[in-house]
Formats: sequence, C-alpha cells, structure tokens
Amino acid sequence: MSIELSGELFHETISENRGKKLPTRIIADSLAQILAEPEEDHRWIVDGMLISGGCSLLGSKPKTGKTTLTRDLALCVATGKEFLGLATVQGPVLILSFEEKRHEIRRHFLNMGCTGSEPIFLVTSPMGRNSNEIIEKLVQEIKPCLVIVDTLVHVLGRTSDLNDYLDVTRGIEPLLRLARENDLHLMLVHHLGKQERTGGDGILGSTAIFGMMDTVFLIDRNNGHRTIRSIARYGNDLPLSVIQMDAETKKLSLAGSVEEVREIDVAYEYQKVLSISQETLTETQLDSLVCGRTAIKRKALRLAVEKGIITRAGTGSKSSPYMYSCAHIK
Repeated sequence: MSIELSGELFHETISENRGKKLPTRIIADSLAQILAEPEEDHRWIVDGMLISGGCSLLGSKPKTGKTTLTRDLALCVATGKEFLGLATVQGPVLILSFEEKRHEIRRHFLNMGCTGSEPIFLVTSPMGRNSNEIIEKLVQEIKPCLVIVDTLVHVLGRTSDLNDYLDVTRGIEPLLRLARENDLHLMLVHHLGKQERTGGDGILGSTAIFGMMDTVFLIDRNNGHRTIRSIARYGNDLPLSVIQMDAETKKLSLAGSVEEVREIDVAYEYQKVLSISQETLTETQLDSLVCGRTAIKRKALRLAVEKGIITRAGTGSKSSPYMYSCAHIK
C-alpha cells in the first residue's frame, strides 16, 4: 500500500529551496512494500572502500600527505590498478584542486609516471558562488566515476559557517545528490581541528560533516610513520595502518598495521644495538638497551632471528640461556 501526496507543498527543508512553494510528489510506502524490495547490490569504485553513488571524507592535519594519497587514488582508478592493495573500477576521474600550484601538480603526476593518456581531469581555478552548478556541468561532460574535491571549504562558499549544522548540511547536500544521481563516488578532502580528538570528533567543523559521509578516512603521524584508518557505513573499516611511499614515484602502499611496523622497527633496533656493541648479549641485556612495550619487543626479537639479521645461540634454559649477536659476527 502507498499513499501519494502531490501538488504545491510548502518546503521547510534545508535545501536551497527552503521556504518556497514548489511542485512536490511524496509517496509514503508501507513497511511491507519496503521489506519486499530486493537487496541493493553495491558497486565499488575501490573494492570494499569507496562505494559508487556515495561520499567519503579524507581528513588530516596539514602536511600529512592527504593530497598525495588522493592523486595516487586518482591514478589507480583512472588506470584500473589496485589502490592500497584493493581492486578498482577503471574510469575517468575529476579532481578539483584549489590549494596547489599547477606546476606542482604537473611535477607530481610526472613523478608517478603519468603520460597524459590517463582520463584524469583537473580544475585548479576558483569556482566562485556557482560551484555546484559548475561541478554538475563538468560531471555531465566528463562522466567521471570518481570526483575528488581538495578541499571541502572551497565548494561550501565563503559565507558558510563550518560550525553551523544547517549551514554545512545545505552546502554538502547538493554534492551528495550529485554523487547518487550520477552513480559516482565523491571524496571530500578536509582538515582536522587543532585539538587532539579521536575518530570523527577530530574533524574540523560541525558534526554534520561526519554524519553525512559513507566513509571517513583519517591520516595522522604515529611514531614517525604516516598512518591511515577508516570508519565506514558500508564495507569494511580499514584498521590503523602505516602508509609507505616510494621516494621516486610517489606511489603509496600499506606497510601493515602500526604494531606490525613497530615490530619490524624494533627488530632492526636490536640489530643496530648488537652491531654497535660487537658483543653477545642476553635477552635481558638487550631489553635494557631497546625501548618499547614488552610484548612488541618479544615479537620483534623473534622476528629479527627469523629474518636472519641477528643470530641466537643456546637452548633457553637456565644453564644455557639464549645469547644474541649481530648476524655478521662470527
């Protein structure tokens, strides 16, 4: 059973048509009808990470690599190659980049091996007050499967108050509608606040920003490493992982979880300590010379032996304790 209302209804919405009488058609479906509908099949632009017809936010503090990540993402989607180890759907990409100079963008894409044949389109000039209309026309012409906005504040308008729930919602709503109607994924790049807050609470501005996203990616620095994690409505959350970048090509990959990477770092710290000391040391002696949690140090020590960067002698008993030395010491 459905109930349909039509005619001129007074709009009390948070869209640009607020307070106007507009032709409206509203249908109220029964729960039985909704439950009988077939399950929706999700199409992914990046498998299990970026959903078609959806929107994500990439947030970080300045100078942590969010623009580098978006360009790597753009190239992977444009060429149909894996992004951070996940399959992508190949298609055109539109990037709205408002905070970097054209020659810097050019150099970055050249370093990544781009030839110009990739279906990547860039807008680097300000759009002014009609940004939504301009983006919609670009989408109609290019038909991208991925649109990246770097950064969000440049399309919200100068009069928008980031801390105002309704103001932010009005600004983002047209972009969400554009993504759904054109079956593309929209990624919004944004900054985190100065205060040290965890998860979505760290996003600069109103909680509306976090609430309207299908997925939120957070980039940070952790023990000298760049890290990324995600909070997703659809698909799987990405656990806190370390991003590594090839110095020449600027291509990104996941090095593993923060704990896994820390274990590798500590394993090489053991090698360094033994190399400098040029002595054979017990586990207790090594522990006093290397910083870190005990659980990680235990795993790191076993890892160092497995990798062959240090050697271990003895049986581990009281009469014959394990003795460690740098692998090159005879």
